[in-house]
Amino acid sequence: MHDVIFPPSAPGLARPAGSWGLLPGRALSLHPRSRGRLTLVQGRAWLTVSAAGQASTDMVLHAGEGVVLPARSHAVLEAWPQPGDVPALAWQWAAPP
Repeated sequence: MHDVIFPPSAPGLARPAGSWGLLPGRALSLHPRSRGRLTLVQGRAWLTVSAAGQASTDMVLHAGEGVVLPARSHAVLEAWPQPGDVPALAWQWAAPP
């Protein structure tokens, strides 16, 4: 998994401080234990979210956009390549206010 996701401290991947990174064309399955906000801080992503008793939802997120994920949901985050020399996807996770 070291070539797919990069923690905030990983060297060599240009992204905002305190964010996690994902290489273009890669996907990551998220299973949050508690409710939280996923915010894109760099790049563009396709996100599919499914939660118990609800239909799956697909959405495209751009830098600056975010979504609150319910506890015990399942989300698949895919880094979408962008035209030109655009850096990898970067996101942050935080408890919602």
